[in-house]
Parts: sequence; C-alpha cells; structure tokens
Amino acid sequence: MPNAATLPGRWLAALLLAALALAAGVALQPQAAYGHADLATASPSPSSALEEAPQRVTVWFTEPVEPGLSSVGVLDWRGARVDDGAVMGDQNDPTAISVGLGMLPDGTYTVAWRNVSTVDGHLRRGSFLFSVGESLSGETAEAPGEP
Repeated sequence: MPNAATLPGRWLAALLLAALALAAGVALQPQAAYGHADLATASPSPSSALEEAPQRVTVWFTEPVEPGLSSVGVLDWRGARVDDGAVMGDQNDPTAISVGLGMLPDGTYTVAWRNVSTVDGHLRRGSFLFSVGESLSGETAEAPGEP
C-alpha cells in the first residue's frame, strides 16, 4: 500500500507530466507555412470582361510586399504600356500595390506584376488578362500582314 505522504507528490508529478505533454502537443501542431507573396486577388479580376475601362489596377498578394521593389504594369495587345507608371503601395494594406490607367480603348490587356515579399524576401512574377468592351477568349488574333 502506498505511503500517504507520497500520494500528493505522485499527483503533482502526474499533473506536471500531463502539462508538459499538452504543451508539447500544442508546440508540435502544424503551423501555416507562408511561402511567397503569390497573387491573392485583383481589381479588375483576372479573366474579367468589363464594359467600361477601370481607372486603376490593384493587385493583392498573399503576403506583404516591398512597394519599392514591386511593380505592376498594364500592356495592350501590342505589348505597349498603357498605365501611368506610378506604382503605389497601400498604406493601410501592405499586401496591395496599384497603378493608374488612362483612357483605355476596347481591347484585351495584360497585367504583369512582380513583387518582393517582406516576409521571405523572394521575388515572384506573374500576369493575367482582362478585357474592355469585348469578351476574352483563348483565341489569338493575327495582326494584318503577318503569317
């Protein structure tokens, strides 16, 4: 029969062991692993067909980005830039960068972005399309005079 004096010590040891096991279980839980600042969403949305041209393109990423090392540009079907070149970060949302647009005629536009994450310092690039006044399709149009 156990000694009555050692019973509280055993309870205390069991309680301490249970607390350590609980702490280890919490510490070893899988944590969210953020990789890179990938595209989260954009305005206009990728692959969207708009009736009217937007005044600005804003891109949001999955991590905060360094505005001075990140860019977003808008190109027409010839590859000419149609944005105003003034890329801005958002003081209230470090995951967003944007660029202004002038008057865009109907057509399909490419948004090309690159960023440097403030979390891991990695460079990421990507692009997406949107159209104004016409539908988007997977078909390509040949320019006159080209084979």
